[in-house]
Amino acid sequence: MQTIIFTGLEISPHSLYRGAGAYRIRTALEDSGYSCLVVDFFQHFSTDEISKLLETYITKETLWIGFSTTFLNTTTEIHDNAIFWENIKKTYPWIKIVSGGSKALVQESTFIDYYITGYADDAVVEFTKNINTVTEQIIDSNKDYNKKDLSNIAIKWKDTDMILPGSSLPMEIARGCIFNCAFCNFPMNNKKKFDYFRNVNNIADELKYNYEHYGVSDYSFMDDTFNDSMQKLELLHTAISKLDFKITYSTYIKPELLVAQPDQIPLLVETGLKYAAYGLESLNPDTRQAIFKMKDPDRILEALTVMHKNSISNQCTMIVGLPHESIESVYNSFDILYNADYIDHFSYYPLTIHNATNYAYTSPIDKNPKGFGYIVKPRAVLKNTSAGKTNGASMSWYNKYMNETQASRIAEELNSRCTERFKIPVWYRESLLNLGFDVDKHNKEHSGYLHKLPYDELKCAKHHIITNYKAQLFKR
Repeated sequence: MQTIIFTGLEISPHSLYRGAGAYRIRTALEDSGYSCLVVDFFQHFSTDEISKLLETYITKETLWIGFSTTFLNTTTEIHDNAIFWENIKKTYPWIKIVSGGSKALVQESTFIDYYITGYADDAVVEFTKNINTVTEQIIDSNKDYNKKDLSNIAIKWKDTDMILPGSSLPMEIARGCIFNCAFCNFPMNNKKKFDYFRNVNNIADELKYNYEHYGVSDYSFMDDTFNDSMQKLELLHTAISKLDFKITYSTYIKPELLVAQPDQIPLLVETGLKYAAYGLESLNPDTRQAIFKMKDPDRILEALTVMHKNSISNQCTMIVGLPHESIESVYNSFDILYNADYIDHFSYYPLTIHNATNYAYTSPIDKNPKGFGYIVKPRAVLKNTSAGKTNGASMSWYNKYMNETQASRIAEELNSRCTERFKIPVWYRESLLNLGFDVDKHNKEHSGYLHKLPYDELKCAKHHIITNYKAQLFKR
């Protein structure tokens, strides 16, 4: 066993998600001749279980142990166990410890040897090949290993991953985003329109393999902007037409493009879209214009209505604290969404402004807060914490309408006012399917309402699945 990756995504006691990153890296490593063990549900392993696992799988051929931190809470799950991992390094002194993820959190640490950030499939392979001569502690995959050839970025799932029939799997169709919204700091924003596309046959082959081996026909397409062009949707349509079964999927949809290119809607319906995540951010016309989005919110809401009439459920994200948005405007937008029967779920988040000198990926607002009307101040650096010294990734801020603290309180308040109103959100559907829950039946019998879910049953199902997963892992 030459490499081991710990991963996991924990949101609640009754949710079961699978991230794509660790499995994509395993596929890339094994395609290059290395072996890789992925240990999922990392948060559910005790230190005794991890010790036993490492005793079972580590050999003199093991090169490194990694943490896929995209969805891990690295402070509580890794750094607070620093003494444990220090002892692991003493027990296996030849092994390197690596922290990685789409935006891997780089913290001072006594036990992590390397940080690999970004889309790391190519970078990890090269790192593994040259592990004895690597001199840089921080490797920026998106900068140093800019992977434009996505003809094959499939994930090769295995029987040992314990994928239940009817589950939902994560999958990439393309990477990056052709847009550059003022608040967004995703890597690979502002790409060219046809960069980072997959091969049609490769997409079809992955869908067919998962169906034939695991009975999976539902997906979370992880693209930053799934509908960025008609050509991309036509590509997926071509891939699906090669199959003798139907798929369903959830994904991020940019609602402005539904207005600009209404022919997208029937293509999305035909290809199997069931749940759409929309980034609305604000319904204030001046705010929308300032963050580089379509100014007229009414046209956007009309497109969402059409999608909902086509049986596509939705989840909308809103941001508190954007330019030109007063507190009164935030509450007015809330009232519109709350009373819209074509909106199934919406969530509010306070604006985050990152320190452009300390953070790997920055938005236009991060780079020029003053130009967007903000006064910012670096946070105090915390010392002597179990997680090491913070890197000052985010800034405190205020503008003429509110400050960061007010924005956080407003977001929390508005989210708390909707518990009886909300239906199953986009990504939670994936979790429910992974637990063996019949989402379609719940939608018919209970109109999809969250508060009608059998949470005790879901919690028991999760415990059962993870218990079986551990038993199989230790039995190998």
